[in-house]
Formats: sequence, C-alpha cells, structure tokens
Amino acid sequence: MKTTITAFLLLLFWSLNSQNVSIDSSFGINGVLAVPSSQNSYIYAIDLDTLGNIYGARATLQSGSSYNYELSITKCSAEGALDNGFGINGVSVLSFAESQTPFDIKVTEYSKIFVCGMAHNSISSQSFGFLVKLNPNGSLDTSFANEGVFILNVNSIGFNSIVLLNDDSIILGGTSNSLGILVKLNSNGSLATGFGNNGVMNVSSGSFHFGLEKTIVTNNNELLLVGFEFSNASNTKIAYCKTDTNGNFIEAFGNNGKVVYDLQIDPYPFGSELITQIKKGTNNFYYLGGNNAGNYFILKINEDGSFDENFANSGISSGNFPFTDFDLQENGKIVICGTTLVSDSNLGYSIIRLNDDGSFDDTFNNGSNFILDLSSQSDYMYSMKFTSANEFLIGGSMGQNAIRKAIITKLTIDDALSVNQNDKQLDFQIFPNPFKDRINISFKGEVKNVKMVDISGKKIEFSRINNTIHVDENLSAGIYFMKVVFYDGMEIIKKIVKE
Repeated sequence: MKTTITAFLLLLFWSLNSQNVSIDSSFGINGVLAVPSSQNSYIYAIDLDTLGNIYGARATLQSGSSYNYELSITKCSAEGALDNGFGINGVSVLSFAESQTPFDIKVTEYSKIFVCGMAHNSISSQSFGFLVKLNPNGSLDTSFANEGVFILNVNSIGFNSIVLLNDDSIILGGTSNSLGILVKLNSNGSLATGFGNNGVMNVSSGSFHFGLEKTIVTNNNELLLVGFEFSNASNTKIAYCKTDTNGNFIEAFGNNGKVVYDLQIDPYPFGSELITQIKKGTNNFYYLGGNNAGNYFILKINEDGSFDENFANSGISSGNFPFTDFDLQENGKIVICGTTLVSDSNLGYSIIRLNDDGSFDDTFNNGSNFILDLSSQSDYMYSMKFTSANEFLIGGSMGQNAIRKAIITKLTIDDALSVNQNDKQLDFQIFPNPFKDRINISFKGEVKNVKMVDISGKKIEFSRINNTIHVDENLSAGIYFMKVVFYDGMEIIKKIVKE
C-alpha cells in the first residue's frame, strides 16, 4: 500500500485570534514551570500520581562537563508548584554513574517512582541500562535491587520503557547493540532468571532485525513492542510485535507474533520509518506514532495486529508536521506535538489534532497547527500527557540566558470555540470552486475582511464588491487559500483552486 502525505499550509503571517488551544497561565508562572538550574537541563518524560501531582525525569549537564549528565526527578503539584517535601525543594538528584539520561518514568498507585534510561562511564567506555526506584519523598528505595538501583552490566544497553505487571514484577524494554531486548525483574529488583536467558530476552531473531522504541502492556496482560526493522539499512521499515509476559511470541498476532511493513510515504518512500510512541485506545485498539523524514504518521491497529481499515487511509494517517509525541483525548481525538522552526535559529512547539477517524481536525486552532514559542531562543519538546479531558502537559526545555531550562508546560483546549466555528463552516460556502476570475461568498454573519494567498504565502490582490471577489483572470492556475474574518473574532480558511 502506498499512502500520500496530506499537505497542510501554515500561514505564519496570519495572526489567528480565535485559537481554541492556549497556554494555561494559572500553571507555574504564566503557564510554565522552569526547574532551577545553572546548567543545560531537559525534561525527557513525565507521569502523574493518583492525586494529580506531576513527576518529570530530568537530565542536567554536570558543571564543568560538556557531555556528562546527572539524573534527577522533579515533583510539582497539579498547579505547577514544586513540592518542597520531595527531595530538596522538589528535586531529587541521583548519581550512580558518570552520566545518566532518563527515557521513561512510571508512578504507581502508592507513589512509588520508577525511572529507566541509559548510563555511561567514560573510563570503561561502557553504556548500560538502569532502573531506579524511589520512595514518595524522593529518596531511593534501598530494598530494591542494589540500594534502589538496578544496572544491567552489559555494554551498549539502554532501557526506554517500563512496564509494571499485576504481580509487581517489572518488564524493561530497551536495546543492546541496537537490537531490541526485554528484561524481566522480580518485585525486589532481582533478575527473573526463568525469563529468556537469565532474565534477558533478545527480541530479534533470524531475519527479524528489530529496533525497540517503546513497550506497553495490553488489556490482555500481553506485551506490545514497537519500533523498526532494519535488515535493509537503506530502507528501514516500521515493525511491531507481541509477546506474553514470559517472552513467548503470540502467534495469532501478525505473522507469528510480528508485523513488518513498508509505509512508503511520499515524498520519501524509501526513507527511514520508525515507530517511537504507542498509546492504548478503547475497545482493544492501539495507536502507534512515528515519523518519516520529519513527517508524522499515526497507525491504528486491531488486537491481532492488523490495520483498522476505518481509520484514515486504511489504518494510516500521515502529514507534514513535526512529530515527537502524541496522546489521546477522552473524546478519541489525537493531539500530536513536535519541535518546529519558528524563525531563523529559533525553534518552538508545534501542536495539531486529528479527529478520531484519523482525518486532520480543521476545527482545532482554525485549521492550522498551534505554535508555542516560549522564548526568543530555541525550545524543545520531548514528551506530552493529558491530565484531563481538555488539559495536557508538555515536558521539554526552554532557552533562557544562553541556558536550556528544563520545563513543564500546561495547555488547555477549549472545544466550545471549535463548535462555534464549525457551525459557521456549515453555513459558509465559496463558489464556484474551481474558479476562473470571480468567487462568490455565501454566509450568515458579518464579515470583517477577506485575505487570499498562494501556497508559498504570497498575498494575492483582488477586489471585493459585496459578496463577490474579483481576481485577475491572468492569475496562474493552482491552489490558493482564502481566509474570511468575522467581526466576532471567528476565522475560516478555505482552499480554493484557480482553473
């Protein structure tokens, strides 16, 4: 199957006033919690406890070093205030190797905190996977593994996923020499030697060269692993597989437990494709998100690994927006976040939304992506998570005085604005479309002004008499965009075609 990227145009010079997504100014300071640090610092993963407290797994550059990072966990309230009863002023700093980078964090019902990632020692030139367990106050749980720290002492290993099972055992997903592995621990942090080879299972086998990016537990207490298959290094393909908690492939899933698929998304049909995120939907559906040459794709799969044919283009939604992470709203809509170029040498956040059927949601932010530029320096996002039906968090970093500050940002979606805009769109018509030299507008409501641009964002001159737009008949054939602004602040963007 060959899918085609649907092109959406961001018209940066149009200042859209009726956005239905905004930063929550009541959170932290003007919507942002910046964790104090004098060195570059990043929030890589976030999770919540049952009371709504927020935990961020952070890496901070060590003073005097250009590449060694220390691990810390930040705890704040739902309102974005650091918890002074956690660690020191809301931050628990851990150091058990020269450098540590976190990739996942899980908080249990009883506020036990697990963080996994990759550590490195330059003296031995070894990288190894770690899992730490913390008490509710931020101290290490010394009853777990080795004084609260589990380390798999095998070179070139890192852990990117934590799965907490019902019997209190733990599955860690990760990589060893670029190949996927699963590691199973008992509740006390010791290796479950009956799993795989003394607690370690190699997911790759034979011609299945599997790079593991994320692992979750399914509703049936099975493991769903996502990533990429790279037996052909010049054309990596998406891949996912399913095992039971003993490490056995589920034969009824895909092809003997595995699925390898070449998306061949335009305009880079043979570029590298990889799934980096997975979310559990309702009714045993699963959503897999990733990127190809900087473009996003979202897959919706059934319990048996097959694509949901009713979702987007036979189970695949794709588009030319940046992708880092995504999450599902309670209404089934899909919010996608990434890092994008806002202006020269300045990066910010890009946020879009899909409908539950995988189509682009043009009621979100007036049919465009929402750009959040927190500083005049570059800002990066690494993870996101919904906290309620219409509120979500973003973990990342913000440029401040030549230092990267680890931050958590809270945003709110007001779908009441979307409903009002959708009502106008039902009454709004532009015809004929395609057009030759004139366009008629039919609407209910007072229009303040009309603007028209080509696909590069260049403004197109025209004259307007009442409800008719007169365009130069020599205007080149092609795709254009028209924006109609109403006096009540609502805006509608329509794609029009010149014959």
